[in-house]
This record gives sequence, C-alpha cells and structure tokens, in this order.
Amino acid sequence: MKIIGLTGGIGSGKSVIANLLGFMGAAVYDSDRHAKDLMENNKLLIQQLKSAFGDNVYNNDHSLNRDLLRNLVFNNTDKLTQLNTIVHKAVRSDFKEWSNNQITKLIVFESALILNKYWIDFFDLLIFVQADEAIRINRIKARDQLSEELIRKIMINQHIDESYLKDKKVMVIDNSGKDLLIPVVWKFYRENS
Repeated sequence: MKIIGLTGGIGSGKSVIANLLGFMGAAVYDSDRHAKDLMENNKLLIQQLKSAFGDNVYNNDHSLNRDLLRNLVFNNTDKLTQLNTIVHKAVRSDFKEWSNNQITKLIVFESALILNKYWIDFFDLLIFVQADEAIRINRIKARDQLSEELIRKIMINQHIDESYLKDKKVMVIDNSGKDLLIPVVWKFYRENS
C-alpha cells in the first residue's frame, strides 16, 4: 500500500485530481471535510479549540462559529499556527485510523497544508498541484463567492515551503489548463497502484 499526499493552494484544482484518483480506484481522505467533522463532533478537539480561542467559537447550537474563528486566525499568524497545530494533530490521528481500514493499494491524503516537515515524511510520495494565481482566484470566486480580498488573505496564509518541491518524493502537476489533466493522473495512478 502506498500513501500519497496531495496538496496545493486554494483553487489549484487538487480536489479535481483527488476525485479522478478516487474514480480510478484510490481511497481518498479529504482532510478539509474530515477536519470540519472533527471540529463539530470530536469532544477532545472541541475542548481544545474552546480552551485556545474561547467558548464563543461555538454557537449556542454547538456548531462551530466559522466566521468568528476565521476572523481570529486570519488576522493573527500565531493564532493560525495554534489552530493548525491543534487541528492537524486530530486529523493525523483520524487519518491513521481511517487508512488502517482501507483495502486499496493507493491511499490519497488531500490537504492544502502539507508542505512542511510535520507532514512530508508521512507520505511515500507527494503530489503538489499548482495553477496560475489569476486562474485560482477566478475558480474560487466562482465556487465559493468569496471576495478577492479574502481569497488573497487565504492564499497568503497558505504559505508553502517551496524548498520541498525539489524533493525526489514530490511530483508537481500544473493545473492551469495548459495540459490535459486526465492522462497525467491516469499515468500516475497506473505507476503507483
């Protein structure tokens, strides 16, 4: 079994590649979806988030107050690092448990934030998806109806240590529309499953 990390900034198209790999037969762990679920349902994580950011990060109905949390962390790098540290630990533990129950030869962990030492050694190979900034911004505007100002804030906070891109374990896929994506993903899947 191979464990593949799939990463790239917001709007790069990593979810499209994850969907293609899933269609081809890989087991895909969507870390954003799992993180959201854990932040709503994992009692230990909920307590850690309340301790770090205050009880008001959860609404009266016990749902996460995403707008408040977003405003707290996107304007304070220390708080963003603190949030990522807390959530990444829970996600990593959840992923290990989830992957132990998979029967495919190829497991894909999809996340925007894995080009750092905490994650990179965890994978057999990493796929980094990149796309031109203007294309990414247009994709996000169309998909999420976010302002360009907020999109740029998110992009800045998704700092990627590009020194890892020189690693032999990293494959870079450009998803700016210059090349056909399906043949690239299919070739990767055949060679790694």
